[in-house]
Amino acid sequence: MMKKKIALGLAAMAIGSSAMAQGFYAGIGYNSLELTSGAAPGFKADVDMLSGILGYRLNPNLALEGRLGVGVNDESFGLARAELDSYIGANVVGSLPLSPNGLSLYGTVGYGFADFTGRNAAGLGFRDDEGSVNYGAGVQYATGPYTFRLGYENLYDKGSSEADGFAITGTYAF
Repeated sequence: MMKKKIALGLAAMAIGSSAMAQGFYAGIGYNSLELTSGAAPGFKADVDMLSGILGYRLNPNLALEGRLGVGVNDESFGLARAELDSYIGANVVGSLPLSPNGLSLYGTVGYGFADFTGRNAAGLGFRDDEGSVNYGAGVQYATGPYTFRLGYENLYDKGSSEADGFAITGTYAF
C-alpha cells in the first residue's frame, strides 16, 4: 500500500512539473553570422542579427518556436558590402537535460527565409531571399521562468549561399 502511495505521488509530481513546463514563452536572440553567396564567388561578410522569439513548450523537452529578425549592422570593405535585411523562421526545439540544476543540451531544426543583399569588390551584386532548412545546437540553462542559450545556428543554407554562426538567446516563460 505504501509503495502504491509513493508511486502515485511521484506520478502526480511528474505530471505537475510537466504542466508547469508547458506554455508560451518569448525572448530575444542575437546572432553573429558569416554570409557567403554563391552569386558572388569568394564573398564572405560578417553581419549581426537581432530577433524576437515566440514559442510554445509542448513538454519539458520539446517546443515550437517562431523567430522574426532584422540585421543590426552591415559590413562594408572597399566596394564590397553585405546586408541582412530580414529573417523569419519556424523551428522545433528539443532539449536533453544534463543535470537537475537546469543545464541541458539543445538542438533546433526548422525552415526559414533570410533576405540578404550585397556586392563583391568587383561590383557584382547579389540577393538571396529564398527559404531553406535551418538548424542549430548548443547548451542552455533554465532557472525559474528564464532560459539562456549559447550555441551555433545555420539560418540559411541553399546552394553555395550560407548564413551561419554564433547565437545567444534569452527567453521568459509566462
